[in-house]
Amino acid sequence: MNKRATLLVASVLTLTGCGGKEKGLELERQKLTLDLMKAQNEQLATLTQKESELRALEKKNQGALQEIERERAELQALQEKTAQKERALQEAVAKEEARLKSEEDRLKAESKAVSDDHLKMQQAWREITTKRAELDLRLAVIEKAQEEARLAKEAERRAEVERKRPEVMERMKRRQPFLEELAAMAAKLVPASQAIEQPRSTVRKALLDRFEKTGVAAIEDEDAFALQATKTASEYFRSITGEKDDGQTTAGALGQAFVRAAGAAGSTDFEKWRQDYLKRGRVSRHLAITPVTTYFAANEMIAFRVAIPDAMRLYKAENGAGPKTHDEFMEKIIKANRIRLPDLPLGQRYVYDPKREELMVEHPQ
Repeated sequence: MNKRATLLVASVLTLTGCGGKEKGLELERQKLTLDLMKAQNEQLATLTQKESELRALEKKNQGALQEIERERAELQALQEKTAQKERALQEAVAKEEARLKSEEDRLKAESKAVSDDHLKMQQAWREITTKRAELDLRLAVIEKAQEEARLAKEAERRAEVERKRPEVMERMKRRQPFLEELAAMAAKLVPASQAIEQPRSTVRKALLDRFEKTGVAAIEDEDAFALQATKTASEYFRSITGEKDDGQTTAGALGQAFVRAAGAAGSTDFEKWRQDYLKRGRVSRHLAITPVTTYFAANEMIAFRVAIPDAMRLYKAENGAGPKTHDEFMEKIIKANRIRLPDLPLGQRYVYDPKREELMVEHPQ
């Protein structure tokens, strides 16, 4: 636009310099001058407006640039924080991974140990099963031998009974008066208050029947016979008088029980009888305990030298120690392993000694 105005001014000047031709040309020149000035003013106004707009834009751009710089600074700070958190997270993850690796190694070691223990237990169980099978086989052989020995012993016993039958009959006949005397004495000592409900004749007959059922009179040993007879009488007397058992079974204990129950009346006769009987040396006042290994004959020792020791070894292998009581021994060793013990005479019994871990026989001395 400026270049065009300059050309117009130059043209006007040229026309003027030519001598001022026509008046119209002057007017044209003036008009052109006015147009040029108007155009210049408009252009100047436009340029001014654009300059203002440019300055406003520059100012706006400068604010935007500052905002961008601020946001850039905030972004950089945020990136630094994020980087720090990421480093901390990486460190925490590394520590957790190390802990998990250590825990995994520990669990693997424990699992291996458990697996090894399980294998050992399986091996031990197989060994125990094999050992038990061997023991069952040996027990079967032992039981067969025991049964054969029992049958042989029973046959010997029967033969011996037949052989000694006359002697036994003579012994029973000889002892019958003693048993009748003991029964009569027990009946006599029944308190009068109880004699109404339990007549003395009934007591005497019932006690004699009990002597006959238990075979007291047939016991070979005199001491054992006297002990069993007085024990039977004492137990029956306590059952009808309500006297508590104090655990003693000697003739002396029986006499004391009768004296306590009957009072002074009748006790003198029994005490005299007891003293006379003791003078004859017919009552054993103590019991002896002998190991079974020295008590039985060789053909009866299969259970004591083979079956019981094997059962004890197996029981201690499974429980760490032997039985603690007599009842536990009889239940876990004898009954559980089906061991047959030789029969004992009346007045004798088996006793298990936990300290010695040995089966004994309690018998009169």
